Amino acid sequence: MIHTDFEKTLKKILIDKDMTISSFAESIGDSKQNLSQKLKRGGIKLKDAEELLDALGFELIIEKKS
Repeated sequence: MIHTDFEKTLKKILIDKDMTISSFAESIGDSKQNLSQKLKRGGIKLKDAEELLDALGFELIIEKKS
């Protein structure tokens, strides 16, 4: 699971796109309650994070530390 900072990052992206959690959830065919629960469980699965970011036009990149 991805650290809960993902929730903060996602919310910042939504603010930048002038979207609410409700409108984003609706746009991906989910309910606000279900999306909020996914984000608040203490982490979100990598697959779910990738799908949410993809819907917003972003991608998740994992790089080796230098």
